[in-house]
Amino acid sequence: ITIPTAHNTAQAPAIPTADHEKQSASHDAVERGKILSMLKRTRWRIEGPTGAAKLLDMHPSTLRSRMKKLGIRRRPAASS
Repeated sequence: ITIPTAHNTAQAPAIPTADHEKQSASHDAVERGKILSMLKRTRWRIEGPTGAAKLLDMHPSTLRSRMKKLGIRRRPAASS
């Protein structure tokens, strides 16, 4: 019987592969879609009981951070 010890249980750090990058991009696309959907549904309200953050079950600052990471910005209203 061999009992693992600290010196023989360590694994090399994972190296990102093309598949990992595709999964990450796919995850970002799904997250982006969910956030945009909730923002449209709430008329771009982020905070409050009817805000997108509440519907997405996250803190408003987390939602803003994810929006920044994913490049989500509200377009200025068209002027008449």
